[in-house]
This record gives sequence, C-alpha cells and structure tokens, in this order.
Amino acid sequence: MKRSSLQALCLLSALGLTACGGEETPKPFVPIQGAAIDGSDDAIAAAAPEGEDLPAPVVEDAPAPEVIVEPKTEGPLELTFWELALEELDADAMLDAFLFPEEWSDEEREELAFPPDLLDLVGREITLEGYIIPGEVLDGNLRDFMLVRDLQACCFGGAPRPDEWIDVVMDKESSAKYHRYLPVLVTGTFSLGGEQDSTGKALGVFKLAGKSLSAED
Repeated sequence: MKRSSLQALCLLSALGLTACGGEETPKPFVPIQGAAIDGSDDAIAAAAPEGEDLPAPVVEDAPAPEVIVEPKTEGPLELTFWELALEELDADAMLDAFLFPEEWSDEEREELAFPPDLLDLVGREITLEGYIIPGEVLDGNLRDFMLVRDLQACCFGGAPRPDEWIDVVMDKESSAKYHRYLPVLVTGTFSLGGEQDSTGKALGVFKLAGKSLSAED
C-alpha cells in the first residue's frame, strides 16, 4: 500500500469511521441520571459529549398538600372512680369544710380545698361507670340513685367512703331503668356537693345531673 493511501486510511480511522489496524470498540452509553427511559430523543436523555458537563436538571418545587383539619366534636369526658379518688386526702374533713366553712379557719379551708383538677370538672359533662343503689322510682324509672364504685362496700361491708359514690338525680325527660347487680354507664353534669345524715355528719362529695343511663354489655 502506498504511503499516501495508508495516511488517508488512518485519517478516516481518527474520524471514527474505521480503525487503523482493526475495528474500533464503541464507547459504552452512559445514561444521565433522571434521563427518559422511553427511547425519546430528549436532550438530557442523551449522553453528554466527552469532556462537557451536563446541565443541572431543573426541579420544580411541588406545591405543599392542603391540610384539612376536621373540627373536633366535644363529647362527655369519660372518667372512672379511681380518677375521682381522694384516698391520700382527708375526704371527710374536706367535705365538712366545704359544707360548713364557718366552722373552719381560712388556713384550714385552704389546706382542705379540693384539688384543682377536680374543681375543673365542675360543670363538665362526664360519663362514669358504676353500680346502682336505687332511690326514688317513678313510673318504673329511677328518679335518683347512688352510683357506687363497687357493690362490696355498700352491700357487704358497710357505707362507702365519700369519694366511692356519686349522688345522681336524673333529668325529668330522661329515663333510667334499674339494672340490678350490673355495671352501668351514666352521663350527666358533674358538681360537688353533699348532704347531712340524721346526726349532722356530712355525706357524699360528688353529684351528677343525669342525662342518660345504659347497661354495660
């Protein structure tokens, strides 16, 4: 082969058309991150020319999703007698000072005041579970009754502590069937109060203006 012909062949090889002394191995295709995978000829989906930097992809900020907050529906506050317990306090003295403040000094009444979390319940609608000790019955419905924490104290062990029962007076428009020896749920408006027995001793500490009563399944 003449020298001029060999030079021309190598020149073509340098242009990528053929190889000088053999076929040139094609360079592997390196896809751009985020490039289209559907075979389209998008500019950013093609490999960048050797030695040139790829343009940074443009990422648009997605709009923040709209947050819809549903309004909360306030219902009765579910409580238990354990949350009303005054076992670590002198419940009898607290009730006596509450009913007969004139017999106690300012310092004594301050010491015997009901806990703030209990005072915050006054006027709130609550639901409480307990057992019925019936009182007045009108037309087959309970008009008032004691709702006790359990039946052990009332029926088998004597009088319950002041914080172990609540005096319930049902709303005239609400019905309350007597469920013997079964736990019931009573809903009503909570308050503090008490009564005296025949000897003048304070009784009870909690009151409930009842609105509904249902037996537990």
